Amino acid sequence: MNISITKYDEEENYCEFKLEDTHLSIANALRRTMIAEIPTMAIELVTVEQNTSVLNDEFIAHRLGLIPLNCQNVIMEDIKRRTECTCEDFCKNCSVSFSLHIKNDQNDDAINVTSDDLISDDVSIQPFRFSQPIVIAKLAPEQEIRLKAIAVKGISKEHAKWSPVATVAMKPLPDVQINQHIADDLSQKQREQFVNICPRKVFKYNHADDIIEIEDAERCVYCDECVYKAEAMDVKDLVVIRRSRGRHGGQNFRFRVESTGALTPRQIILSATRILIKKLDRVSEGIKTAQSKLSTY
Repeated sequence: MNISITKYDEEENYCEFKLEDTHLSIANALRRTMIAEIPTMAIELVTVEQNTSVLNDEFIAHRLGLIPLNCQNVIMEDIKRRTECTCEDFCKNCSVSFSLHIKNDQNDDAINVTSDDLISDDVSIQPFRFSQPIVIAKLAPEQEIRLKAIAVKGISKEHAKWSPVATVAMKPLPDVQINQHIADDLSQKQREQFVNICPRKVFKYNHADDIIEIEDAERCVYCDECVYKAEAMDVKDLVVIRRSRGRHGGQNFRFRVESTGALTPRQIILSATRILIKKLDRVSEGIKTAQSKLSTY
């Protein structure tokens, strides 16, 4: 199994990478791990001291919980889960405290209460700053919100607010082959029709050499429009589309990872890989233990 990053944009929290020569179950396990198994911080407890806005307390608490907290400069292993910490309430080892106090003292205009107004007691864990801050509520003149919040460590398997990704998409890479011997028997018009039928522009017609070429096989989405067109022209073996394979017979996949900002895409990939390896090690140890017990009978 090999991972190679093909596109990385840290400013946009976006990454594409190839996972080569592996089984579908491993690729899907990695995808699910990135979605549900990577620990991050999120607001869990909200104490509303004053709220005269049009939104009720529960609505505001729900919005606060879904604000991504930037944990990119934090070693998550150093932060304990609530079930692991020995403190009676909340402490610096298992939580981060936030406060928010905004009152609209303007005469006419409404103001926005945003994620920038949340004040953290830990400078390394702050609400993630997008191009624009996240709007929590709007306050009319003389309205006020005052609250305290506590963020704790968790995983998305417990609640989606802990997910470090907005989306993780996985696609098996195609292997597209053109039979040039059959293509040579086609007329120029037929070749152009075949090339133009593809909605993803996988093929191109080389007018200089009068041949059909594969421009970018990775654009293929397995729609089979080219296969149907070849069958309609009574040359069904003109094109063959199959799953791309590695040297050891495993499949090749392309992943697209979009981060919420809690972690960088690179951190997400590395964390998911480590977590998946630990899970596979536990499965392997469990199988060995079961085999040793069976051999004693």
